[in-house]
Amino acid sequence: MELKECISEIYLGLNKKEVRHTSNDKVFAYKLLTIKAVNNRFVNKDVLEKYESLTKIDDKFLTKKNDIIICSKPPYNVVLIDDEDEDILIPSNFIVLRNSRINATYIYNYLNLIGSKMKFDKDDENTNITKTDVEQIKIDVDEKKIKKISSLSTRINKRQKAYGKLLDNDQELIKMIYTKGGVLDNE
Repeated sequence: MELKECISEIYLGLNKKEVRHTSNDKVFAYKLLTIKAVNNRFVNKDVLEKYESLTKIDDKFLTKKNDIIICSKPPYNVVLIDDEDEDILIPSNFIVLRNSRINATYIYNYLNLIGSKMKFDKDDENTNITKTDVEQIKIDVDEKKIKKISSLSTRINKRQKAYGKLLDNDQELIKMIYTKGGVLDNE
């Protein structure tokens, strides 16, 4: 079956505009999701950017628990939003899958399994995928196995998120060691 049959809402994130404001303007501050923040199958809050808007942004463009977020650029990283990752602004370089008709964990893990093997028939590998591309992804839905697989996947996902954070910390430590050791130029 196609993914659009399993998800109630599939749409692009907000096409944000840079706005200059004065000190007299009321500003709404948001955490902004970036491609760099989506790594190792989780949202790294340490690299989220700050985004200020003169208007309140529609909740549709803020992360909610059980949203599945797909990067529109290779390697098409996929994250499942949990309680800790709610209310982050989703820009247009992400595709949002919301209100899954079947267990979101099942769909999330399925998409991560096919990962960069997702076929989008793009001539240029730098071309972004579209909402239509995502809607037409074929997904194997076995109703009998969904509950069991989802339960096991949820436990594994919690471990993977913890490991992902450790990997990110290790990468930063290695970078710092090489920079302090004079092997890499200071950034």
